[in-house]
Amino acid sequence: MVKKPELIIFSNYIITGIGSFYRNMLENEASAAFDKKVIQISYDTWPDAKMTKPFGLSEEIIFEVKEKDQETMYDMARRLEKFISNEDGLLVTNFETELFAMNVYPKNNKTVYFICHDDRHFEIAKRFEFLIDVFISHNPVYADWFREQFPARAKDTFYIPYGIRLLPVKRSENRDRTLNIVWLARLVEHKGIKYIPVIDQLLKDKGVRVNWTIIGDGPEKEPAMKSVEGRDNFSFHTPPDYKSVVDLLQQQDLYILPSRLDGLPVALIEAMSVGCVPVISEFNPGMKKIVTADMGFVLPVGDMEKFAETIISLDRDRQKLEQLSRTSRDRVYANYDVNRQAAEYFNLFGRYKEFRREKKSKKLLYPRQFLVHALIPKFLRGPIKSLVK
Repeated sequence: MVKKPELIIFSNYIITGIGSFYRNMLENEASAAFDKKVIQISYDTWPDAKMTKPFGLSEEIIFEVKEKDQETMYDMARRLEKFISNEDGLLVTNFETELFAMNVYPKNNKTVYFICHDDRHFEIAKRFEFLIDVFISHNPVYADWFREQFPARAKDTFYIPYGIRLLPVKRSENRDRTLNIVWLARLVEHKGIKYIPVIDQLLKDKGVRVNWTIIGDGPEKEPAMKSVEGRDNFSFHTPPDYKSVVDLLQQQDLYILPSRLDGLPVALIEAMSVGCVPVISEFNPGMKKIVTADMGFVLPVGDMEKFAETIISLDRDRQKLEQLSRTSRDRVYANYDVNRQAAEYFNLFGRYKEFRREKKSKKLLYPRQFLVHALIPKFLRGPIKSLVK
């Protein structure tokens, strides 16, 4: 029997869109062309809810980065590289963690793919461009930026929308009932959860009542619940599975995300797939290419007055609400079907030998958290890090 090439995917061990991105891809890959492994990176300082559902592969590894022990990047790389063979195949990377390990311990028989999810990932890609063989973005702006900064890499830079599982459901028309608005995201500060009570108060001041459904988990969940105590138009949910999420989504009219940092949230596409009209902030310049004016609204970051005005306008113009809803759903069905998009990703993975370049390495400085070298005793690492902040 001919041995299959090895595909190692790095994900993170928290409930997040990146995990959903890879789960959707892996669960709908029909070719079985690779021996697949997932390595989930878990930082012991992250407060987020952990990913509990396995990916369903024969080999799944949870790798903990020991920040509490002041572990250096060199210590981490030495442990991580033991899980990465030098057998023929490819790595699908997202984070500095695995790229640093590959810089210190190169695997010459592995093609390195990098998937850019947001602005932070783009900065990582720039830092490790010398190591990355293939750059992929599911938001067109990052592929454009990468080509602009590295013109010689245009032939191995790709924009590929991801896919989601499309269920045959949609929201019901709402011509006269109270608007239902959903938040579906990780409950963390940078996604704007603290703005939701502000928007709700602005609406009340204008005499507009809406219902809020907050779906998700994260370190800001308890503060968010406390911030709306006494308001009877809020409900919080942590559904156990995707179908339960969709069951909640189809009861909504608008999807709202006043985030300041995101790439292309999986939750946004999931909400649009049932016809929820997106009202989001312009957390990156690519969003206006994805959420066009005939589908929804992309608003200035931090402008809660504009969010409230937009919601009020849709409350008053239900015909426009329904037109936007139909277009949003149609656009998702046309561009984000997981079966088609997973095949496109795996077709590109299948070309891994074509893109493999000679492995290079660089000495990289870390001016803060990981500046210290592995040979420096642990009792000195804290004082050194405090000096270079």
